[in-house]
Amino acid sequence: MSAKGRSDGDGSIYQRSNGTWVAAISLGKDHTGKRRRRTRTATNRKQAAAKLRELQAEAREGPMLVEAHVTVADWCRLWCDTIAPQTVSPATHADYRATLERYVIPPLGAIELRNLTPEHYASLQQSLLDAGLAPNTVRHVRRPLSVCLNYAVRTGRLRNNPISVIPQPKLAAGHEVRAKWLSAEDARRLVAVAEDDSATMFGVVVFGLCRGLRRGEILGLRWKDIDTDAELIRIRNRLREERIRGTDGTYATVLKPGPPKTKTSVRDIAIDATVARALSRLRTEQARHRLKAGSDWTASGYVFTNACGDPLWPSSVYRRFKQLIARHDLPNISLHDLRRTFANLAIEGGAHIEQVSEALGHSSVEVTKSVYIGPAPALARRAFEHFDGFFHNQLDNSEMRIAEEGA
Repeated sequence: MSAKGRSDGDGSIYQRSNGTWVAAISLGKDHTGKRRRRTRTATNRKQAAAKLRELQAEAREGPMLVEAHVTVADWCRLWCDTIAPQTVSPATHADYRATLERYVIPPLGAIELRNLTPEHYASLQQSLLDAGLAPNTVRHVRRPLSVCLNYAVRTGRLRNNPISVIPQPKLAAGHEVRAKWLSAEDARRLVAVAEDDSATMFGVVVFGLCRGLRRGEILGLRWKDIDTDAELIRIRNRLREERIRGTDGTYATVLKPGPPKTKTSVRDIAIDATVARALSRLRTEQARHRLKAGSDWTASGYVFTNACGDPLWPSSVYRRFKQLIARHDLPNISLHDLRRTFANLAIEGGAHIEQVSEALGHSSVEVTKSVYIGPAPALARRAFEHFDGFFHNQLDNSEMRIAEEGA
Protein backbone atom coordinates (compact mmCIF):
# COMPACT_ATOMS: atom_id res chain seq x y z
CA MET A 1 0.00 0.00 0.00
CA SER A 2 1.42 3.40 -0.97
CA ALA A 3 1.84 6.15 1.60
CA LYS A 4 -0.36 8.41 -0.56
CA GLY A 5 -3.48 6.42 0.38
CA ARG A 6 -2.87 6.49 4.12
CA SER A 7 -4.81 8.73 6.51
CA ASP A 8 -3.43 10.45 9.57
CA GLY A 9 -3.09 7.84 12.29
CA ASP A 10 -2.66 4.82 9.99
CA GLY A 11 1.11 4.79 10.26
CA SER A 12 3.75 2.89 8.34
CA ILE A 13 6.79 0.65 8.79
CA TYR A 14 10.00 0.93 6.80
CA GLN A 15 13.67 0.01 7.01
CA ARG A 16 16.50 2.49 6.87
CA SER A 17 19.66 1.94 4.91
CA ASN A 18 21.55 1.11 8.11
CA GLY A 19 19.16 -1.80 8.79
CA THR A 20 17.12 -0.10 11.55
CA TRP A 21 13.36 -0.57 11.33
CA VAL A 22 11.10 2.45 11.90
CA ALA A 23 7.44 2.72 12.95
CA ALA A 24 6.02 6.09 11.93
CA ILE A 25 2.68 7.78 12.34
CA SER A 26 1.36 11.14 11.15
CA LEU A 27 -0.51 13.32 13.63
CA GLY A 28 -1.82 15.94 11.25
CA LYS A 29 -0.66 19.54 11.27
CA ASP A 30 0.10 21.86 14.17
CA HIS A 31 -1.13 25.43 14.55
CA THR A 32 1.62 26.68 12.20
CA GLY A 33 0.61 24.28 9.42
CA LYS A 34 3.68 22.10 9.91
CA ARG A 35 3.03 18.36 9.72
CA ARG A 36 3.55 16.52 13.00
CA ARG A 37 5.06 13.06 12.86
CA ARG A 38 6.07 10.53 15.52
CA THR A 39 8.55 7.72 14.97
CA ARG A 40 9.95 4.86 17.02
CA THR A 41 12.88 2.65 16.05
CA ALA A 42 13.29 -1.12 16.40
CA THR A 43 15.83 -3.79 15.57
CA ASN A 44 13.47 -5.90 13.45
CA ARG A 45 10.16 -5.69 11.65
CA LYS A 46 8.21 -7.54 14.37
CA GLN A 47 9.31 -5.04 17.01
CA ALA A 48 8.51 -2.17 14.65
CA ALA A 49 4.99 -3.53 14.15
CA ALA A 50 4.48 -3.65 17.92
CA LYS A 51 5.72 -0.06 18.27
CA LEU A 52 3.38 1.04 15.49
CA ARG A 53 0.44 -0.49 17.35
CA GLU A 54 1.51 1.47 20.45
CA LEU A 55 1.57 4.71 18.48
CA GLN A 56 -1.83 3.99 16.96
CA ALA A 57 -3.30 3.22 20.41
CA GLU A 58 -1.90 6.45 21.79
CA ALA A 59 -3.37 8.39 18.86
CA ARG A 60 -6.81 6.87 19.48
CA GLU A 61 -6.78 7.42 23.25
CA GLY A 62 -5.54 10.97 23.13
CA PRO A 63 -2.63 10.59 25.31
CA MET A 64 0.94 11.36 25.67
CA LEU A 65 1.43 12.95 22.27
CA VAL A 66 3.14 16.02 23.60
CA GLU A 67 6.08 16.94 21.45
CA ALA A 68 9.29 15.32 22.65
CA HIS A 69 10.92 18.64 23.48
CA VAL A 70 8.18 19.68 25.95
CA THR A 71 9.64 19.09 29.40
CA VAL A 72 8.07 19.20 32.84
CA ALA A 73 9.67 22.63 33.31
CA ASP A 74 8.17 23.87 30.02
CA TRP A 75 4.71 22.65 30.94
CA CYS A 76 4.79 24.00 34.52
CA ARG A 77 5.86 27.44 33.31
CA LEU A 78 3.32 27.46 30.48
CA TRP A 79 0.58 26.58 32.97
CA CYS A 80 1.79 29.28 35.39
CA ASP A 81 1.84 31.88 32.61
CA THR A 82 -1.47 31.12 30.91
CA ILE A 83 -3.84 29.02 33.04
CA ALA A 84 -3.18 29.57 36.75
CA PRO A 85 -3.74 33.38 36.57
CA GLN A 86 -7.28 32.71 35.30
CA THR A 87 -8.25 30.25 38.01
CA VAL A 88 -6.65 31.37 41.29
CA SER A 89 -5.98 34.60 43.15
CA PRO A 90 -2.76 36.53 42.44
CA ALA A 91 -1.38 35.51 45.84
CA THR A 92 -2.09 31.81 45.20
CA HIS A 93 -0.68 32.11 41.68
CA ALA A 94 2.55 33.60 43.00
CA ASP A 95 2.79 30.87 45.63
CA TYR A 96 2.23 28.13 43.02
CA ARG A 97 4.94 29.51 40.75
CA ALA A 98 7.46 29.94 43.56
CA THR A 99 6.79 26.42 44.86
CA LEU A 100 7.24 24.84 41.44
CA GLU A 101 10.41 26.79 40.74
CA ARG A 102 11.93 25.96 44.11
CA TYR A 103 11.00 22.34 44.70
CA VAL A 104 9.77 20.71 41.48
CA ILE A 105 11.57 22.13 38.46
CA PRO A 106 15.18 21.64 39.68
CA PRO A 107 14.85 17.83 40.11
CA LEU A 108 12.13 17.04 37.53
CA GLY A 109 12.17 19.91 35.06
CA ALA A 110 14.45 18.28 32.45
CA ILE A 111 12.24 15.17 32.11
CA GLU A 112 9.99 15.10 29.04
CA LEU A 113 6.41 15.59 30.17
CA ARG A 114 5.22 12.48 28.35
CA ASN A 115 7.88 10.41 30.15
CA LEU A 116 7.09 11.58 33.68
CA THR A 117 6.30 8.54 35.82
CA PRO A 118 4.90 7.96 39.33
CA GLU A 119 8.36 6.78 40.34
CA HIS A 120 9.83 10.18 39.44
CA TYR A 121 7.47 11.94 41.84
CA ALA A 122 7.82 9.27 44.54
CA SER A 123 11.58 9.84 44.45
CA LEU A 124 11.11 13.64 44.68
CA GLN A 125 8.69 13.32 47.59
CA GLN A 126 11.04 11.07 49.52
CA SER A 127 14.01 13.34 48.86
CA LEU A 128 12.08 16.32 50.27
CA LEU A 129 11.23 14.36 53.40
CA ASP A 130 14.85 13.19 53.71
CA ALA A 131 15.97 16.81 53.46
CA GLY A 132 14.00 17.57 56.60
CA LEU A 133 10.84 19.17 55.15
CA ALA A 134 7.73 18.66 57.25
CA PRO A 135 5.05 16.37 55.78
CA ASN A 136 2.67 19.34 55.57
CA THR A 137 5.24 21.25 53.50
CA VAL A 138 5.66 18.29 51.15
CA ARG A 139 1.89 18.14 50.75
CA HIS A 140 1.96 21.83 49.89
CA VAL A 141 4.61 21.16 47.21
CA ARG A 142 2.43 18.49 45.65
CA ARG A 143 -0.63 20.72 45.21
CA PRO A 144 0.42 23.00 42.31
CA LEU A 145 2.13 20.16 40.44
CA SER A 146 -0.98 18.01 40.71
CA VAL A 147 -3.22 20.83 39.45
CA CYS A 148 -0.79 21.52 36.62
CA LEU A 149 -0.71 17.86 35.53
CA ASN A 150 -4.49 17.54 35.84
CA TYR A 151 -4.73 20.30 33.26
CA ALA A 152 -2.41 18.30 30.99
CA VAL A 153 -4.79 15.34 31.33
CA ARG A 154 -7.87 17.44 30.56
CA THR A 155 -6.27 18.85 27.43
CA GLY A 156 -5.12 15.45 26.17
CA ARG A 157 -1.40 15.92 26.76
CA LEU A 158 -1.28 13.05 29.27
CA ARG A 159 -3.38 9.94 29.60
CA ASN A 160 -3.43 10.26 33.38
CA ASN A 161 -1.81 12.20 36.19
CA PRO A 162 1.30 10.20 37.13
CA ILE A 163 1.47 11.53 40.70
CA SER A 164 -2.13 10.66 41.57
CA VAL A 165 -1.18 7.08 42.51
CA ILE A 166 1.51 8.20 44.98
CA PRO A 167 0.09 8.56 48.52
CA GLN A 168 0.67 11.80 50.35
CA PRO A 169 3.15 11.60 53.23
CA LYS A 170 1.63 10.79 56.58
CA LEU A 171 1.63 13.44 59.24
CA ALA A 172 4.31 12.99 61.87
CA ALA A 173 3.50 10.75 64.83
CA GLY A 174 1.94 12.77 67.61
CA HIS A 175 0.84 15.48 65.17
CA GLU A 176 -1.79 17.53 66.91
CA VAL A 177 -5.08 17.69 65.05
CA ARG A 178 -6.14 21.30 64.78
CA ALA A 179 -9.57 22.24 66.03
CA LYS A 180 -11.78 24.05 63.51
CA TRP A 181 -13.72 26.25 65.89
CA LEU A 182 -14.02 27.03 69.57
CA SER A 183 -16.76 26.20 72.01
CA ALA A 184 -18.59 29.13 73.59
CA GLU A 185 -16.61 28.63 76.80
CA ASP A 186 -13.22 28.61 75.04
CA ALA A 187 -14.26 31.58 72.89
CA ARG A 188 -15.05 33.65 75.98
CA ARG A 189 -11.76 32.61 77.56
CA LEU A 190 -9.84 33.63 74.42
CA VAL A 191 -11.40 37.10 74.45
CA ALA A 192 -10.48 37.46 78.12
CA VAL A 193 -6.82 36.47 77.72
CA ALA A 194 -6.50 38.61 74.56
CA GLU A 195 -7.80 41.63 76.48
CA ASP A 196 -5.05 41.10 79.03
CA ASP A 197 -2.52 41.00 76.18
CA SER A 198 -1.68 43.80 73.72
CA ALA A 199 -4.19 46.11 72.04
CA THR A 200 -3.28 44.46 68.73
CA MET A 201 -4.05 40.93 69.90
CA PHE A 202 -7.27 42.05 71.57
CA GLY A 203 -8.38 43.81 68.39
CA VAL A 204 -7.49 40.87 66.12
CA VAL A 205 -9.40 38.42 68.32
CA VAL A 206 -12.44 40.67 68.68
CA PHE A 207 -12.74 41.38 64.95
CA GLY A 208 -12.09 37.75 64.00
CA LEU A 209 -14.17 36.03 66.66
CA CYS A 210 -16.93 38.52 67.41
CA ARG A 211 -17.40 39.88 63.88
CA GLY A 212 -16.18 37.07 61.61
CA LEU A 213 -13.64 39.10 59.63
CA ARG A 214 -10.89 37.49 57.59
CA ARG A 215 -7.30 38.14 58.63
CA GLY A 216 -6.68 40.34 55.59
CA GLU A 217 -9.86 42.33 56.27
CA ILE A 218 -8.83 42.92 59.88
CA LEU A 219 -5.36 44.18 59.00
CA GLY A 220 -6.73 46.15 56.04
CA LEU A 221 -9.04 48.24 58.25
CA ARG A 222 -8.50 52.01 57.99
CA TRP A 223 -9.68 54.64 60.40
CA LYS A 224 -11.66 56.30 57.62
CA ASP A 225 -13.77 53.11 57.33
CA ILE A 226 -15.05 53.48 60.89
CA ASP A 227 -18.31 55.43 61.28
CA THR A 228 -18.78 55.90 65.01
CA ASP A 229 -21.97 57.94 64.53
CA ALA A 230 -23.67 55.13 62.62
CA GLU A 231 -21.89 52.55 64.80
CA LEU A 232 -20.65 50.78 61.68
CA ILE A 233 -17.34 49.66 60.22
CA ARG A 234 -17.25 49.47 56.46
CA ILE A 235 -15.24 46.54 55.06
CA ARG A 236 -13.73 47.95 51.89
CA ASN A 237 -10.11 46.72 51.91
CA ARG A 238 -7.87 43.81 52.74
CA LEU A 239 -4.13 43.46 53.22
CA ARG A 240 -2.22 40.37 52.17
CA GLU A 241 1.28 39.10 51.58
CA GLU A 242 2.14 38.28 48.00
CA ARG A 243 5.23 36.71 46.49
CA ILE A 244 6.40 38.46 43.34
CA ARG A 245 9.06 37.37 40.89
CA GLY A 246 11.86 39.82 40.15
CA THR A 247 13.60 40.32 36.82
CA ASP A 248 16.48 38.18 38.07
CA GLY A 249 14.10 35.24 38.67
CA THR A 250 14.18 35.47 42.46
CA TYR A 251 11.09 35.93 44.61
CA ALA A 252 10.31 38.55 47.21
CA THR A 253 7.34 38.84 49.56
CA VAL A 254 5.55 42.19 49.56
CA LEU A 255 2.63 43.61 51.52
CA LYS A 256 -0.17 44.36 49.09
CA PRO A 257 -3.45 46.20 49.78
CA GLY A 258 -6.50 45.52 47.67
CA PRO A 259 -10.28 45.15 47.64
CA PRO A 260 -12.00 42.40 49.67
CA LYS A 261 -11.93 38.82 48.41
CA THR A 262 -15.28 38.93 46.60
CA LYS A 263 -17.99 41.47 45.76
CA THR A 264 -20.15 40.15 48.59
CA SER A 265 -17.24 40.65 51.00
CA VAL A 266 -17.86 44.40 50.75
CA ARG A 267 -20.14 44.83 53.74
CA ASP A 268 -20.78 46.76 56.96
CA ILE A 269 -20.36 45.36 60.46
CA ALA A 270 -21.90 46.62 63.67
CA ILE A 271 -19.94 48.21 66.50
CA ASP A 272 -20.92 46.90 69.92
CA ALA A 273 -19.37 47.58 73.33
CA THR A 274 -16.60 44.98 72.87
CA VAL A 275 -15.65 46.25 69.41
CA ALA A 276 -15.71 49.85 70.67
CA ARG A 277 -13.42 48.90 73.54
CA ALA A 278 -10.97 47.25 71.14
CA LEU A 279 -10.95 50.32 68.87
CA SER A 280 -10.38 52.62 71.84
CA ARG A 281 -7.35 50.62 72.95
CA LEU A 282 -5.95 50.62 69.42
CA ARG A 283 -6.32 54.41 69.16
CA THR A 284 -4.60 54.92 72.50
CA GLU A 285 -1.72 52.60 71.64
CA GLN A 286 -1.28 54.20 68.22
CA ALA A 287 -1.22 57.70 69.74
CA ARG A 288 1.47 56.61 72.18
CA HIS A 289 3.57 55.13 69.36
CA ARG A 290 3.12 58.28 67.25
CA LEU A 291 4.44 60.51 70.02
CA LYS A 292 7.40 58.24 70.62
CA ALA A 293 8.29 57.90 66.91
CA GLY A 294 8.09 61.63 66.21
CA SER A 295 9.26 62.43 62.66
CA ASP A 296 9.76 58.71 61.96
CA TRP A 297 6.01 58.10 62.21
CA THR A 298 4.25 56.96 59.00
CA ALA A 299 0.68 58.21 58.68
CA SER A 300 -0.56 55.08 56.90
CA GLY A 301 -4.16 55.42 58.06
CA TYR A 302 -4.39 51.77 59.10
CA VAL A 303 -6.03 50.71 62.36
CA PHE A 304 -3.44 48.01 63.03
CA THR A 305 0.11 49.36 62.83
CA ASN A 306 3.57 48.81 64.26
CA ALA A 307 5.52 51.28 66.39
CA CYS A 308 6.36 53.39 63.31
CA GLY A 309 2.83 53.52 61.88
CA ASP A 310 3.34 50.97 59.11
CA PRO A 311 0.70 48.27 58.55
CA LEU A 312 1.27 44.87 60.16
CA TRP A 313 2.37 41.78 58.25
CA PRO A 314 -0.27 39.01 58.36
CA SER A 315 2.34 36.29 58.95
CA SER A 316 3.69 38.17 61.98
CA VAL A 317 0.22 38.59 63.46
CA TYR A 318 -0.50 34.90 62.88
CA ARG A 319 2.63 33.88 64.82
CA ARG A 320 1.68 36.15 67.71
CA PHE A 321 -1.82 34.67 67.77
CA LYS A 322 -0.49 31.09 67.85
CA GLN A 323 1.84 32.04 70.71
CA LEU A 324 -1.11 33.53 72.61
CA ILE A 325 -3.27 30.40 72.43
CA ALA A 326 -0.28 28.18 73.27
CA ARG A 327 0.56 30.22 76.39
CA HIS A 328 -2.98 29.85 77.68
CA ASP A 329 -3.47 26.22 76.68
CA LEU A 330 -6.34 26.99 74.32
CA PRO A 331 -7.35 24.65 71.46
CA ASN A 332 -5.00 24.67 68.48
CA ILE A 333 -6.91 26.83 66.01
CA SER A 334 -5.88 29.14 63.20
CA LEU A 335 -6.83 32.80 62.87
CA HIS A 336 -9.32 31.85 60.16
CA ASP A 337 -10.98 29.47 62.61
CA LEU A 338 -12.12 32.51 64.60
CA ARG A 339 -14.36 33.19 61.61
CA ARG A 340 -15.73 29.64 61.77
CA THR A 341 -16.29 30.06 65.50
CA PHE A 342 -18.32 33.21 64.84
CA ALA A 343 -20.48 31.31 62.34
CA ASN A 344 -21.15 28.34 64.63
CA LEU A 345 -21.83 30.37 67.78
CA ALA A 346 -24.13 32.71 65.85
CA ILE A 347 -26.14 29.72 64.62
CA GLU A 348 -26.29 28.21 68.11
CA GLY A 349 -27.44 31.58 69.41
CA GLY A 350 -30.45 31.55 67.10
CA ALA A 351 -29.28 33.34 63.94
CA HIS A 352 -30.56 32.04 60.60
CA ILE A 353 -28.03 30.60 58.16
CA GLU A 354 -28.82 33.39 55.66
CA GLN A 355 -28.01 36.03 58.26
CA VAL A 356 -24.68 34.39 59.10
CA SER A 357 -23.79 34.10 55.42
CA GLU A 358 -24.49 37.80 54.93
CA ALA A 359 -22.40 38.75 57.97
CA LEU A 360 -19.45 36.70 56.71
CA GLY A 361 -19.70 38.18 53.22
CA HIS A 362 -20.12 34.81 51.53
CA SER A 363 -21.23 34.58 47.91
CA SER A 364 -23.82 31.91 48.75
CA VAL A 365 -25.44 30.17 51.69
CA GLU A 366 -24.02 26.87 50.39
CA VAL A 367 -20.48 28.06 51.19
CA THR A 368 -21.51 28.89 54.74
CA LYS A 369 -23.23 25.56 55.24
CA SER A 370 -20.64 23.27 53.66
CA VAL A 371 -17.41 24.95 54.79
CA TYR A 372 -18.12 26.88 57.99
CA ILE A 373 -21.00 25.36 59.92
CA GLY A 374 -20.19 22.22 61.89
CA PRO A 375 -22.41 20.04 64.06
CA ALA A 376 -24.68 22.34 66.05
CA PRO A 377 -26.71 20.43 68.68
CA ALA A 378 -28.67 23.58 69.49
CA LEU A 379 -30.12 23.54 65.98
CA ALA A 380 -31.34 19.98 66.41
CA ARG A 381 -32.87 20.83 69.79
CA ARG A 382 -34.74 23.77 68.29
CA ALA A 383 -35.99 21.56 65.46
CA PHE A 384 -37.35 19.05 67.99
CA GLU A 385 -38.96 21.84 69.99
CA HIS A 386 -40.66 23.28 66.88
CA PHE A 387 -41.87 19.86 65.83
CA ASP A 388 -43.12 18.91 69.28
CA GLY A 389 -44.87 22.23 69.69
CA PHE A 390 -46.63 21.94 66.34
CA PHE A 391 -47.38 18.22 66.47
CA HIS A 392 -48.67 18.05 70.02
CA ASN A 393 -50.67 21.26 69.59
CA GLN A 394 -52.37 19.74 66.56
CA LEU A 395 -52.96 16.51 68.47
CA ASP A 396 -54.48 18.37 71.44
CA ASN A 397 -56.77 20.34 69.13
CA SER A 398 -57.86 17.13 67.42
CA GLU A 399 -58.67 15.43 70.73
CA MET A 400 -60.57 18.51 71.84
CA ARG A 401 -62.71 18.48 68.71
CA ILE A 402 -63.46 14.77 69.17
CA ALA A 403 -64.47 15.40 72.77
CA GLU A 404 -66.73 18.29 71.78
CA GLU A 405 -68.41 16.25 69.04
CA GLY A 406 -68.96 13.36 71.47
CA ALA A 407 -70.57 15.69 73.97
